Amino acid sequence: MKLLGKATANGYERAGILAKNSNGKVGMLNSASQGVFQITPLHSMDVSDSGQHDTSTVEKTVKAVVTLEFNIEK
Repeated sequence: MKLLGKATANGYERAGILAKNSNGKVGMLNSASQGVFQITPLHSMDVSDSGQHDTSTVEKTVKAVVTLEFNIEK
């Protein structure tokens, strides 16, 4: 849950940068969805449409995909 929270906060921050550079501001959230998790060995580039879940190592890289759709206001 913490990882999804961080991913969502990062998405909002990125939306703010895009909006600011187009002379706008981030408005209401229209939709949000969670994609797959990629849990891979450190430094791995493996990905899968259905996600990855490595069990071969203790140290891992975890990627969470969230898609956020905001209104951009002037």
